[in-house]
Amino acid sequence: MKNPLRDKARTLRNNLTDAEAVLWSRLKSRQVEGVKFRRQTPLVGFIVDFVSFERGIVIEVDGGQRSYVNFPFPGTTPGGKALETSPWRSLGGSLFRFSFDAWESSP
Repeated sequence: MKNPLRDKARTLRNNLTDAEAVLWSRLKSRQVEGVKFRRQTPLVGFIVDFVSFERGIVIEVDGGQRSYVNFPFPGTTPGGKALETSPWRSLGGSLFRFSFDAWESSP
């Protein structure tokens, strides 16, 4: 049976925004303190930009090239607050959210 959330995550992995691509280049291959991250991963009904299951961390980059795209799943809506109150948080997971504007203005 097809899993539309997994299929959408695969599409997003193949079409990273500029900010996601830069961040992924720093997170992949355990470059940050040996921590494994995954990108564009389904998690508790959402697609998160980056997740480390071993550390319980989700990183979201809001805005940028996807600001005006209408995603069919609530967890893929840029700037959405639903993930902040999801079961992920109630299980003790940490969420770090960065805006594309702040990302672009950083040196």
